[in-house]
Amino acid sequence: MCYLPTNRGLMYLSPIEHLWDHLGRRVRENHDVDDVRDLERALRVEWARIPLRVIRKLICSMRRRCLACNGGHTRY
Repeated sequence: MCYLPTNRGLMYLSPIEHLWDHLGRRVRENHDVDDVRDLERALRVEWARIPLRVIRKLICSMRRRCLACNGGHTRY
């Protein structure tokens, strides 16, 4: 199995990291979570509520993110 060298700045290229951040903020803003069941329920509710525009914005930002990287850290 081949592995690519990792760079901490490259994690910012991943749209899923930004989507997880969005999801986490929505759960914290809209739900009181006392146990794992509450957390699972809140995650499912908020996942279903993620607007398509958020996903599209992340996808459309990939070109700009890749160009900004230049093999190093990004400002994102």
